[in-house]
Amino acid sequence: MDGRFSPSRLILGLATCCLVVSLVSAVRADENIVDEKAKPDFRRDDISPVYRDMMVVQKKAIEKSGKIILHSYGSFDFSDGPVTMYGLNIDIGYAFSDQWEAYLNFTPAFVSIERSVTKKINSLFLQNGERAKVLFEKPKYHIGGSIYWIPAYGKDAWGPRHIIRSDTFFGIGYGITKYETDNGGKVRAVIGKTFFVKEYFNLRLAAGGALVQSVVDNQIESRAAALIEAGLAFYF
Repeated sequence: MDGRFSPSRLILGLATCCLVVSLVSAVRADENIVDEKAKPDFRRDDISPVYRDMMVVQKKAIEKSGKIILHSYGSFDFSDGPVTMYGLNIDIGYAFSDQWEAYLNFTPAFVSIERSVTKKINSLFLQNGERAKVLFEKPKYHIGGSIYWIPAYGKDAWGPRHIIRSDTFFGIGYGITKYETDNGGKVRAVIGKTFFVKEYFNLRLAAGGALVQSVVDNQIESRAAALIEAGLAFYF
């Protein structure tokens, strides 16, 4: 290889460098080009009020700390027991903070409806001629307590132009149900939401499960039950 200086080699090297620089510049320019037609054309007024000013951290609807709470609701007990129980519940609670509430639970009345399988068994006859019968005791009332933890707040859309604030809660509780001749325990766990319609008038929905003791054939039996609760919550 000849080590002497050659003008043709210098020109070839400069041309190669210019070509490389041009290609790199073209690639970067293509990455930064934004088609103006692809930009969304909208104004703030075009955004629905449901989604306007939406934030990750939601504001609370009311200050609950230190307030007395009246919670009235109906509960529906779905299980494999001989009867389905519907209860009218009245809870009186206190908000220790915006995230913790405690309640005294009282169910003054129940509506017990025999399941179809119970009615079918009661219509059968045994070999000795006696009628088969499932013996069960109807509940009279229930007393207990529960604690609610409210970790989250948010907004929910009610229609295209209305929003309502809400919170999400987890609740656990324990109580005693009085039957005709004996008592049975009940452990309850639910998850639900409170929709703040007005300052003192709020809708509360919850669902969960329970371990319920009932009196069947003169014995205490434990069974799992699915719960659905719907009612109103008032903060004073």
